[in-house]
Amino acid sequence: KNFFTSFTSFIIIVAIVLGVSVTHVELAFAAALNTLSDTQSSVKVSTVSDHTIQFVTPTGVGAGQNISITFPAGWTMGALATTSIDFATSTSASCSGFTDALISNSASGLTWGVSTTTSAITITSGTAVIPANRCVQIEIGSNATSQGTGSSTIVNPSSATSSIIVIAGTFGDTGTITANIITDDTVAMTGLVNQSLTFTISTTTIYFGTLGSGAAK
Repeated sequence: KNFFTSFTSFIIIVAIVLGVSVTHVELAFAAALNTLSDTQSSVKVSTVSDHTIQFVTPTGVGAGQNISITFPAGWTMGALATTSIDFATSTSASCSGFTDALISNSASGLTWGVSTTTSAITITSGTAVIPANRCVQIEIGSNATSQGTGSSTIVNPSSATSSIIVIAGTFGDTGTITANIITDDTVAMTGLVNQSLTFTISTTTIYFGTLGSGAAK
């Protein structure tokens, strides 16, 4: 009886171990984006501004997945055409040496699709992929030039604030960027510069004409 009980326990343990081994699944977890930045052409309140957004995705982007950029309340998106958006990636985690992708109103093959709402921009892959640990750059406004001449349409909030721009999407990685909007982003400067006069005489003879008492020479 003891032998039978021990043998049965052994079989059960083996079955559990085999079951765990057979049902083991590799899971891919989303990660936090890093090296995030948003360079604006202006941070003044109520002013149209271009944006250059960069981030590194630890996970990458798979075929059919998307990346979304959501602006908080207070920003005005305007009507963004595809020519006003450039989408590019680098060949490493270094945010340099970017290659622009083809974009259109809908995703198809290697062309990425772009859709917008009053607060968000979504960029969707057709069959294109972005490997892990690549830097992504998204230019929005007149700085977008890869497919035409872009137009600036995003207007900063009407009052000074610190806004949180959210990067997310079905590709899984997430991150935020703080955009500081101020009352005035210009600096007035005045200064005094000492005058100087420099000239060169190209001849050793200067003709003064007829000299007279009342004529200055």
